[in-house]
This record gives sequence, C-alpha cells and structure tokens, in this order.
Amino acid sequence: MQKYISFYTKLIGLLLIVGFSASAMAAEDCYRGTLDKQYCDRDGNLTADLPTDPSKWVDPDSLIFAYTPVEDPAVYKSVWAGFIDHMSKTTGKKVIYFSVQSNAAQLEA
Repeated sequence: MQKYISFYTKLIGLLLIVGFSASAMAAEDCYRGTLDKQYCDRDGNLTADLPTDPSKWVDPDSLIFAYTPVEDPAVYKSVWAGFIDHMSKTTGKKVIYFSVQSNAAQLEA
C-alpha cells in the first residue's frame, strides 16, 4: 500500500512541476522588457504591441500620458517631451501630456 502512495505522491509532484512549467512558458511567450505581464514588446521599441487577437484592439484618436510628480506638474511637460514625441512617432497618434496633482487623477486620465 505504501508503494502506491509513494508512487502517486511522485506522480502528483511531477504533474505539478509540469503544470507550473507550462504556465511559466505561456507567461513568457513574448518579450516584455519592463512592461506589465499583460503586454508584449515583440519589436523592442519600448511600446506595448497590439494584442495578437484583433477583437481586443482599441484605436483611440489620441493617447493621454499623465505623470504624478512631487512638485509642480507643469514643470514636467518639457521633461517628458522626448518621450511624448517618441510615443507619437511610434504609435502614429497624437499624444497629450496631462498634468495631474495626484495618483487618483492620473488613473482617471
């Protein structure tokens, strides 16, 4: 009886290892760099790529970029100008810098 328990314990352990390995491989199906795990950067341009499923695509006319600084937000408009230009060229969209005073306002933007 103990032989069977030991066999089943090993089998379950092996299945768990294989299962976790498969989920880890699925999570790494694309290059992300420092992007969140829900995004991919397959071409390495530091911008999240479109989902491979076209039904998940969203196509807004403009993109809003917000940053919450510790001091006057208007000062950072020129600091982020290079990034805003890069995003505009990369996406082909108008990118708007939105000055905010709090993290809550940044999320709303």
